[in-house]
Amino acid sequence: MLRVYVDHYNRKRPHRSLDHCPPDPPPEPADLTKHRINRHKILGGIINEYYRAA
Repeated sequence: MLRVYVDHYNRKRPHRSLDHCPPDPPPEPADLTKHRINRHKILGGIINEYYRAA
C-alpha cells in the first residue's frame, strides 16, 4: 500500500515547484467536449486518477 501511495505522490500528483503540474504529465490536455474521462480508484478510492476514455 505504501509503494502505491509513494508512486502516486512522486509521479502523478501536482507539484507546486512544477507550477502545479505532475512530473509525468499526460501528452496533452483532454478536450472534454470530445472525450469522456474515466476515474481509476487507487487504495480503495482514497486517491483517484483520471484518464481519457478510449
